[in-house]
Formats: sequence, C-alpha cells, structure tokens
Amino acid sequence: METEKRIAAEIAIAVGVSPSLLEHLYEQIQLKTQVTHEFAVSEEQNVSIYVCRRPKVELRAIWPDLKRP
Repeated sequence: METEKRIAAEIAIAVGVSPSLLEHLYEQIQLKTQVTHEFAVSEEQNVSIYVCRRPKVELRAIWPDLKRP
C-alpha cells in the first residue's frame, strides 16, 4: 500500500465565494478583481475573485462541504 502524501494548501483562489465565509476559513483574504461580461446572466455579473492565505482549518477537513454539486 502506498503512503498518502499530505500537502498543505497555504494559498487558495476563491471565485464567487462570500467574504464572510472566507473570513472563517482564512486569516487573510484579498479581493483581487471582479469579473463581469456583457453576455453573462445577472448572477454571473461582478463575480469576486479572492486570494486567501493562512488557512485557519485544513482544506481536507472542509472540502466535502465546499464542493458544489
């Protein structure tokens, strides 16, 4: 049996995630840009992209709750 390698995710890029959720997960969140397109539907306008650093929790522990169906 192979030994599982564990890699800590120290930086994450979050797309369209609310800053209030990110503040619970990371010590530092930085809004980098907002993306919009003239042909996008309303909920796809002004999508925020954040760079997140210094995780408060292990990504492995919360990933199942973060994945979208």
